[in-house]
Amino acid sequence: MKTENDPRFLEPRLKVDRANSHILDLNKIIETFIRNRGYRVFIDNQSEPEFCLLVMERAKPLPSIIPLIVGDIVHNLRSALDILLYRVAALPADFKLPAFPTTAKISEFDNALKQRKIAWLGPWVEDYLRSLQPYPGGCFGIWELHQMDITDKHKLILPANHAAHIERLKIEVGNSSLNFRNCRFIFEERLILARAPPGTQIKLDKHVKPGVEITFAEGFPFAGKPIVPTLRQASKFISEIINVFARHCSFPL
Repeated sequence: MKTENDPRFLEPRLKVDRANSHILDLNKIIETFIRNRGYRVFIDNQSEPEFCLLVMERAKPLPSIIPLIVGDIVHNLRSALDILLYRVAALPADFKLPAFPTTAKISEFDNALKQRKIAWLGPWVEDYLRSLQPYPGGCFGIWELHQMDITDKHKLILPANHAAHIERLKIEVGNSSLNFRNCRFIFEERLILARAPPGTQIKLDKHVKPGVEITFAEGFPFAGKPIVPTLRQASKFISEIINVFARHCSFPL
């Protein structure tokens, strides 16, 4: 049986496909927000009277749908892993298979495998799941994805910060100059690029604009990482997990 027609892998792949559709929508919304002057760079002489400030700030609220779409993406990707194990195990519909194993500590993972009776699926499955490192600090972000899914369902909507990328920018401050090269700044609403004594003339090349991207907020999984590229990477990785199972399970277990 060709794996693309194998019903065991159809449902998890549909979940990933749905996540990818949401990622495309999310990317369009973010690009439109940035393109429509969602951010501005300006000189501020009012906020701190003792200084002349060069400020970058968000000019209008983020579209409220962004965290909702992020939550949908995370849930589809996370649930694809649970469905994958359930379908590969070929259990009766009324048999409850525990979720794809993730643990808060690496030392707890082997016990999680035993509790979920993963060995029943074959020794290669246990070895492969260990290689995925689904715990904090693992290379592939499965634990982080799991935590975000829990957060979105039970606590609060996933928040977002902003990251300014400055490849090359020269700011003249009086008789001095500031040079930014390959800099990245994480901020929430407002980023102060420079402070100068009041009355100082600040010149900024209007043709040079810092690049901006929406990132996951500090204090949450994937903190500081850009939302769209991170979710794309997670989707690609989970698709590969499904493909690995499909290659190993081209016949009934």
